[in-house]
Amino acid sequence: MGIAFLADWVVGTDIRAGSLTRISLDDERWNEAKAGVYLLRALAQPSAKLTILTAALRDSIGSPPVWA
Repeated sequence: MGIAFLADWVVGTDIRAGSLTRISLDDERWNEAKAGVYLLRALAQPSAKLTILTAALRDSIGSPPVWA
C-alpha cells in the first residue's frame, strides 16, 4: 500500500482494470494541458532501426493511446 505520482501513460491500464485507484488533487492545474510521448531525433531521415522502433512503439501504445 502506498501513494505514487505517476504519469497516466504508465498506469492508465491499471487504473481502468481497478488495480490502482486515482486520487484527485484539488484544482489540478498542472494537468490541464494535453500530454504525449514525443520522439526527438537529430536527422531528417531516421535510420532503419529507429523507424522499426518507432513503429513498434506506435503499435504498443495504440490509437487512441491505452491510457486515454
